[in-house]
Amino acid sequence: MTQQLVLLLFALNHPIVMLSTSFRDINKPTDKSERRYIVFDGDVDALWVENMNSVMDDNRLLTLANGERIRLLKHCALLFEVQ
Repeated sequence: MTQQLVLLLFALNHPIVMLSTSFRDINKPTDKSERRYIVFDGDVDALWVENMNSVMDDNRLLTLANGERIRLLKHCALLFEVQ
């Protein structure tokens, strides 16, 4: 059985700052066989989700305003909990 690490983001006041930090944290190498998740809980803004398209498609790549790119690795996933 694989272990799971769940990272919850409850407040999305500054989603890109929190998201980039979370991406870096869950992408760290591990010796364990585990899946890692970023869970978004709350209302989803249409403009914000539009900016997440490259993360949610096959590229799995978050591009920040400063040009930095962070790839979401295969052992990591996003989960949206919406009303």
